Amino acid sequence: ERVTININSPGGYVTTGLRIMQAMFNCKANVETYGVGPCASIAACIWAAGKTRILSEPLGSLMVHMPSSQVGGKTLDIAEECKFTNEFFAGLIRQLFGGVLTTEELDKVINERTDSYFPADVINQRIATNNNKALEGCEV
Repeated sequence: ERVTININSPGGYVTTGLRIMQAMFNCKANVETYGVGPCASIAACIWAAGKTRILSEPLGSLMVHMPSSQVGGKTLDIAEECKFTNEFFAGLIRQLFGGVLTTEELDKVINERTDSYFPADVINQRIATNNNKALEGCEV
């Protein structure tokens, strides 16, 4: 049994993306993700959450970055929420993209807060080299 998800998206709401990823992780079927176009932001994370991951060439690509957020409230609450969010997403990005992105690329995404772009041919070669290792024990 398998589920196929075709992705061509600039991203969207992080909370919605996390719900989709949770459903993927809970699914007993093999979830295959195909980047049929650009997979950016939370859409890149959804793509990376697949057990089988493929980016279509030449149109598929990944754009990975730390999420942006809008928080309000007391300054101490905001600081605590920002710290939690940064730590949560740093761990999630490392888990989702480990084996696809290099340690240096992951550090750049997490620490420099930049948008990082990766073409399909580079990502597919890395996946092939790593035997398309599926995520094990990944949870949102």
